[in-house]
Amino acid sequence: MPDVSVIMPVYNITKYPDGWVERAISSVLEYQACSVELCIGDDASTDKTPKLLRNLADKNENIKVAFSQKNTGGAGNSNLAAGMATGKYFILLSCRSWYEPESLAMMANYLDRNPVHGFVYGNTVFHNKTKTTLKIAEEFAPELFKTKFASSFGYMYRRDAWDAGSRYDCTIWIPEEKRYMTIADRSMIMSLIYDRGFDGKHLDITALHYVRGGVKQMNDLLVRYKAQMMNEYKRRWAHVLGG
Repeated sequence: MPDVSVIMPVYNITKYPDGWVERAISSVLEYQACSVELCIGDDASTDKTPKLLRNLADKNENIKVAFSQKNTGGAGNSNLAAGMATGKYFILLSCRSWYEPESLAMMANYLDRNPVHGFVYGNTVFHNKTKTTLKIAEEFAPELFKTKFASSFGYMYRRDAWDAGSRYDCTIWIPEEKRYMTIADRSMIMSLIYDRGFDGKHLDITALHYVRGGVKQMNDLLVRYKAQMMNEYKRRWAHVLGG
């Protein structure tokens, strides 16, 4: 059993600039002081992504790949990838992100030593064309997650949650965009807290790097369709949010 299963949902990865996908993958498989597997779910890509993923899996036994027969959006595709995972801990990664060297090991080691905590998260470095900004995550408090994230990305949680039935969800279909939009990772954290009774811990480490811009992303749509997305989020978690 590997220490960490990194869950990587992908769709048409050839849209990303040269080197982005390779950077994400190498940050997981080459720069971590723990045993790691990379579980990639392909959301019915229409470009050369399936061929590229098969080549990656053929070259590295620590890469697993699953292919969806139809496009399901980020939530369904994250679940597809996570369904292959065998690690003690799960964490998400996107093609526009990469993990700081040894950050996964630091998070996994903390969870090993502190079974009272169900998930951990660190700080995120955001990159764009003009500047680089370190965002220090907020300290854990259950109520915080009802209205926002304590951290933007990079929550590592115990596989107990997956085994107990927690899944990535909270997805809507945008007809005019002909695509799904999701805040699946946010909904997963709510499930960890309110379905499984987990509490979290902020580790004051630089864990993740994230590039803003460079290619169209869901965040661009989230600005436009935030109201619809949050309505679905409130419907999904009405029993917790009280509405």
